[in-house]
Amino acid sequence: PREDRRSQQHWEQGVSLFSNGQYNLALKQFESIQERKFNLLTTPALYMTGMCWYKLDDVEQGIDRFQRLIIDYPMSVYVDEASYHKALLMLRVLEQRLGGLYILTKLIDSAADQNLQTDALNAYRNYLYNKVDSEFLISYYAMVRVREKFADWVHEALCIRLYKEKKYELLDHFLDEYRAERGSLTPRLNRLVVKVPASLKE
Repeated sequence: PREDRRSQQHWEQGVSLFSNGQYNLALKQFESIQERKFNLLTTPALYMTGMCWYKLDDVEQGIDRFQRLIIDYPMSVYVDEASYHKALLMLRVLEQRLGGLYILTKLIDSAADQNLQTDALNAYRNYLYNKVDSEFLISYYAMVRVREKFADWVHEALCIRLYKEKKYELLDHFLDEYRAERGSLTPRLNRLVVKVPASLKE
């Protein structure tokens, strides 16, 4: 791809506006690059249009731009970052959250950038531990049981959620299952075991 001086001007203005939180104005600059012939800034500008929509909390537009980059430019260095932010947007949509979690597991396993792997792992665990109820976790656990490291995290998150929801009989069942499958409980789950008897006596 060739250099394009006009695209470079749009890029510099867009990055400056984005850095100052002026996402709507930045979006126009990055979209202007998209309208020009393919050049060195075409794919980074497409990624940044997705980031503008991400910052503007427009889930549909953000997913669309990231998906377009992933499909149209599969060899781009921006594909993993686009996949990550697409996944975060998908987690906000009830019908797409399983797809979002799947993308995060792929990035945890294979993202080229170590920091992105860590970000994907943190997002994955934060979602499981803080954003969903036990009903979702039980069904999701059944889906990921064959993938050991993911099953460990989901299983632990499920036990913690059951404790928070005061579903102590189910919790007891999944704690027993955790011991049977993994030999011992995590330190976090051991702390739950100490709390449960007192809770049951209430």
